[in-house]
Amino acid sequence: MKIISQTELLDIKILELKKKQQIELQELKDQFGVVKESFSPSSLMVEGITGLYNTAFNKVNLMNLATSVASGFISKKLVVGNSDSTFKKILGSVVQFSLTNFLSKFKKNKHEEDN
Repeated sequence: MKIISQTELLDIKILELKKKQQIELQELKDQFGVVKESFSPSSLMVEGITGLYNTAFNKVNLMNLATSVASGFISKKLVVGNSDSTFKKILGSVVQFSLTNFLSKFKKNKHEEDN
């Protein structure tokens, strides 16, 4: 049985660490390629279109949202009208926000009760 000196043992450990470093560097390069590909403009467009396509099939929520926003906008126009008053504009924004939130929550709860 051969006795390994400290310098030989150190050389072996250095070689092992260099191999490990090469493997980890290659894995890092591969991962960078994956991240680079996922942030490419074409990939981002495909993800955005897919998200829009999936949202379009959820027409109930889309209609509820559109109705809530439209109702809030109309209520703001009714409160503010053609006034230049800052107070009326602030009050109109509060009414719009409140009504939009109320209607969206109301329709969401009603939809959950129906299912």
